[in-house]
Amino acid sequence: MKANMRLLTPGAAVLALGLVCLAGAFADENKEVKAAMDKVADTAAKKPDDLPKQAEAFAKDKKIDNDNIKDVMDLLGKREEGGWGFGKAGAHKTDEIEKRVRELSQDKPKKLDQATLKKESADIVELANRTAAVGSVATVAAPKKPIAGKGTPKDWKDASEEMVKASRELANAAAGKDPEAVKKAANRLQGACSDCHSKFK
Repeated sequence: MKANMRLLTPGAAVLALGLVCLAGAFADENKEVKAAMDKVADTAAKKPDDLPKQAEAFAKDKKIDNDNIKDVMDLLGKREEGGWGFGKAGAHKTDEIEKRVRELSQDKPKKLDQATLKKESADIVELANRTAAVGSVATVAAPKKPIAGKGTPKDWKDASEEMVKASRELANAAAGKDPEAVKKAANRLQGACSDCHSKFK
């Protein structure tokens, strides 16, 4: 970086340095959001009744609303892209939470059998607790008034609350090692996500 700076005009060098600083600040902010959301997900796992209160405290502290909820939603992406992932790094073909939920709901790339669920049970429970955490924060971040051309606050809250309920159902099904119940809960969760995205994404 230093060698390249010598080739830039003073103004361009200042701009380049500013962009590097902004990127660093964004990365730090993302780490803070992720670390705080880890605590929300931990609450989903250990004290689900406290989840709404924890989500509200998180949203207030990090100033999360419907305009920047994407920062939280992005945690459901791939680990290498700044998302949470699920399970041990490299343990799955993909650790993108959203993609795995779709697979579990559709029997793709292959139907979940008892042996696979036995191996993946803890990872799916972890995945479900993370989607419950995101859904709880999304509930708190609902818009105060209808968004033109999109949906209403009630639409947003209904889909977010359904996301939390379906996530709890998925966690229980995975813990109980019931493949059909996992598929049913994943399908319900996928439906909640699709419903919200169709109106607000």
